[in-house]
Amino acid sequence: METKSSRQACWKVYESKSFSHHTIMILQLNPTIAVTTPLGKGHAIFIIDYGMHQNTCWVVCLSENGIVKHFDSNDIKLSPNYTYHLNDTMVEGQKA
Repeated sequence: METKSSRQACWKVYESKSFSHHTIMILQLNPTIAVTTPLGKGHAIFIIDYGMHQNTCWVVCLSENGIVKHFDSNDIKLSPNYTYHLNDTMVEGQKA
C-alpha cells in the first residue's frame, strides 16, 4: 500500500492489488466535498476507483443522519459552493 500526500492539498491515495491483479485506487478527500445524492445531501469522504470497467464509487456521509453510504458516480451531483464558484449558477431543485 502506498500513501502520498501534498502540502497544498491534503489528500491521500491508497493503492491495492485485488485478487484479479487490477489496481484499486482510494482517494481520501480532505476537505470533504458537498454533494447531493438520491438519499439527500451529504459530504463525500472517499472516492474508490476500481478501474476502467466499473464506475467510480463515492463514499458519502449523509447530512441528515450521519449514515455512510456508497454511491455510483452516476448518482452524485456536486452541491453549490459559492465560495469556490462550484455550480454557483445552479438553482436548488433544478434538474441537470
